[in-house]
Amino acid sequence: MAATLEEVSEFFYGHGKIVSGWEGADSALIDIVKVYYPRKPYCLVRKWIVADLQLTRAEREQLRLKAVLPLVLFAHEVVRDSRNRFPPGHWVRSNYGIVHNCPSIFETRGTVYLLLGDGYRKKATADTVFSLRP
Repeated sequence: MAATLEEVSEFFYGHGKIVSGWEGADSALIDIVKVYYPRKPYCLVRKWIVADLQLTRAEREQLRLKAVLPLVLFAHEVVRDSRNRFPPGHWVRSNYGIVHNCPSIFETRGTVYLLLGDGYRKKATADTVFSLRP
């Protein structure tokens, strides 16, 4: 099912839980990521939202079997992408997360996203989040 304009608008502008990301120097966070994720590309982002996907029990089980979380990251502003896939100032939407234990790091199978400044944690449907395409 396709997302409605109202659902997308609610995702962007509706209420969510404010979450603190990294407040230090960007270079310090990059140094940490280079130590713990030496072979993985990273992407620094601002104005971000971690979406808790509202899924059925069967959909959650499918994700569990694939070893991914029902979480997706959306960021309004790319600051720097280590592989230059996303230009500075552009927006980005991740694939499903695999780890989000640290409030300033969101990891997918392909990328480590570094969450700068405050962001949000919001509930959304998969249709809403995955309707956002570059």
